[in-house]
Amino acid sequence: QKMPLVTTKQRFEDAALTFATASGADASGAVLGTGYTVTSEIDSKTQTLTLIVLGDIAGDGVIDSADSLAMSQSMTSGNALSGVYAEAADYNGDGLHTSVDLLMIKLQVRGE
Repeated sequence: QKMPLVTTKQRFEDAALTFATASGADASGAVLGTGYTVTSEIDSKTQTLTLIVLGDIAGDGVIDSADSLAMSQSMTSGNALSGVYAEAADYNGDGLHTSVDLLMIKLQVRGE
């Protein structure tokens, strides 16, 4: 699901927030995806969090066929996903990457 940047910012009214892509580019006004970072500054304290969007393995903020393809390739090629992308692939939260996760991502892609 997409969460507009304006809605996200409203949840942190007293914070100075900056959004960046996984490569560090400014993501203001963008759809936030897995691997993006949110840095908040409140009362001179800075904290940076890395976002994980379940099912968004491609890290583009949209759960689509690219994500199901990445999951399929990971499961069949032996090239395991890593980091936040591995966490995004574990759709049911059981700590494993299985056909159940792939099915759940495919259902999300189809809107079910």
